[in-house]
Amino acid sequence: MLLAAVIFLAACVDKKPVNEFTFTGYVSNSLDEFIVLSQQSEKDTIQLNEDGTFSFTKEIEKPAIFWLSSNKKYIPLYLAPDIDLNIVFNVEDVDATLTFEGALATENRFLQKEMNNNQELSSFIHTLFESSPEEFLFGLDSIRGLADTFLEEYVASNAGMSENFVKNRKLEYRFSYYSYILDYEAYHKHKYIAKVEDVALPDDWYDFLDDIVIDNPEYLDDPLIMSVLGSIIQRKIIQAGGFGGDPKRYYLAFGTVELLDAQFNWVTENFKSQELIDHFLNDYLNDRIDRRGPFGAEKFIEVFYEKTTNEENKKALTEKVEEWAYLGVGMPSPAFTLPDINGNMVSLSDFLGKYVYIDFWATWCGPCIKEIPYLEKLAEEYKDKNIEIISISVDQDKQAWIDMVTKDQPQWLQLHDSIMMKDDYLVKGANRFVLIDTEGKILYSSALRPSSGKKLKTLLNSLERI
Repeated sequence: MLLAAVIFLAACVDKKPVNEFTFTGYVSNSLDEFIVLSQQSEKDTIQLNEDGTFSFTKEIEKPAIFWLSSNKKYIPLYLAPDIDLNIVFNVEDVDATLTFEGALATENRFLQKEMNNNQELSSFIHTLFESSPEEFLFGLDSIRGLADTFLEEYVASNAGMSENFVKNRKLEYRFSYYSYILDYEAYHKHKYIAKVEDVALPDDWYDFLDDIVIDNPEYLDDPLIMSVLGSIIQRKIIQAGGFGGDPKRYYLAFGTVELLDAQFNWVTENFKSQELIDHFLNDYLNDRIDRRGPFGAEKFIEVFYEKTTNEENKKALTEKVEEWAYLGVGMPSPAFTLPDINGNMVSLSDFLGKYVYIDFWATWCGPCIKEIPYLEKLAEEYKDKNIEIISISVDQDKQAWIDMVTKDQPQWLQLHDSIMMKDDYLVKGANRFVLIDTEGKILYSSALRPSSGKKLKTLLNSLERI
């Protein structure tokens, strides 16, 4: 009995945890002391030993594609539970030195070849977008055919490849194809990059959407597919008459309750997979809160708690809503003292007794730039009112802000966020507006935009002693 117990304990000690893989390797000529393994938003920093070797153990539930980054070089990796992988490469010449060892070495060699092929095709695909719809589809079909053939020939000459891996590659090719078709119209309406802004699409251009099986929880394992699926949902909302069937109105509605309502309705009416419902409701609601906070979205927060079964998502949302509490109506607005274009320091407290309308923006932010003409009209119309309009740049490149303000000479107060004060207002990125009352308290931590026109003016005109 004692011997049996000893053998049992030894087996327990030596046994590898379920779903765990070990990732080992050697990196030469690295300027960093670490490499980073990432998959979607999750990142693991792996320390390199002095001789460039490393060993890393991780648990994953399903096979997935990860990205390994080192010295701004990126390597796609296919990793799976219980299957170890060894990698060796020289940072100065990854393509020539990259080698793999392990049961998934063949799959990972394929990914590297595939990435190189895609890089060679990128300029051709960009040119393809500038062609007519018919030429675009012909070229796209040719590219997809080449990808399918390359995969088939590789599989034929490398017996024993993972069926899951091959299935995933075929699925990604198909969804990449969908993505390009979905992007074509938007490309030609983007005045900054399109050579021809207007393009007449065939009546059946989006008919392929009707043949796509969207209610498949297996898509959740692939970030690219999920991104394309999000674009498909967007197009289906527009096709169903949402926002008057106008894509432009859809894009301008980002962060609004109107868009959240359309998204929630579509997801709950068209998906049966609880996993997909959980994912998209969580994604849409978090996007809205990140942009404008939870205020005004209380109805959707309740629906989220009712519809989702993911307890981790519920907990994370609760924490996010609590994080915004100090920016609620009537709360003291976070104080700041920031430099204007002449280097003079300006404080929020300088405007006590006046309403303050703050525009968080950046020179690199397209939606921010589109608001400037409306903001200019608003500043002119309210210049004699009891309200101060302030644009606060969140540009890390201060010179870019100086250059633009010097060139355009806006006639309302311009400040630069040199102390990351935007974090106090939970501004992620740029393009948010805040309205503060005469006592320095928050009226709206995410106020109406200048482009909302009459809605904003009606709100401002309703303020006491404006």
